[in-house]
Amino acid sequence: MPDDRKALRQQIRRQRRSLSATEQKQHAKQLCLNLKQQLWFRRARKIALYLPNDGEISPNRLFAYAGN
Repeated sequence: MPDDRKALRQQIRRQRRSLSATEQKQHAKQLCLNLKQQLWFRRARKIALYLPNDGEISPNRLFAYAGN
């Protein structure tokens, strides 16, 4: 079982890394739009964000939105 999870993580990491900068920005924009539509997100009093690493989607748009 642990080998399956490790293989899955490696596959997802490869897929993230294969995205162009433009594609990464598009995905970050879409994530922000999707979350802004969620009532639970809009009502949240505290939100934890992360620093993107290894091709992860950047939460910068969410950070800017949550700061307003």
